[in-house]
Amino acid sequence: MVYYVLRLLLAPLWEALLLLDRLLFLQERGYAAQLLPLFDPTLSPRNYAVLGVRRPRGGTPAEGRAATGAPSCNGV
Repeated sequence: MVYYVLRLLLAPLWEALLLLDRLLFLQERGYAAQLLPLFDPTLSPRNYAVLGVRRPRGGTPAEGRAATGAPSCNGV
């Protein structure tokens, strides 16, 4: 009985921590990430989607190699 009550009390906190972890994971890897509510939270507590869109790194791939000093295949 005590286990069940604790589980009910801690479930929303645990769910929020998991969503935050996934959000931060994407942001650390260069994504523009956000949590979007999908529907009314009274229907289900799992009403969020994690949306991640990769941010452009800027320039073309060849320009990126030249800027970093990485070798290019063009002069082989």
